[in-house]
Amino acid sequence: MKSLMKEVDMIAYFKISDLPYPIRFRIKEDKTESLKTISVDDIIQKSKDRKYGNLMYIYDCSSKLEHGPINYRLIYEVDLCKWYFYVK
Repeated sequence: MKSLMKEVDMIAYFKISDLPYPIRFRIKEDKTESLKTISVDDIIQKSKDRKYGNLMYIYDCSSKLEHGPINYRLIYEVDLCKWYFYVK
């Protein structure tokens, strides 16, 4: 099975004393080059990790799409202020 990791545009809620809370994100589809907006329905797990010296917040999430539910991972890279969408 092919895994996919893409940079996404994110709308998130930030608190000073807590991790950012992702609300919804926009991703570019490969075939049509159109943008698709996906709402984050449920955050299953939150964690912090350090990869290559960069602090990252990792969220295991699920959403309901038109073809059924999907489980995926959102990664926030703190030093670069970038969000990534990852699905296996």
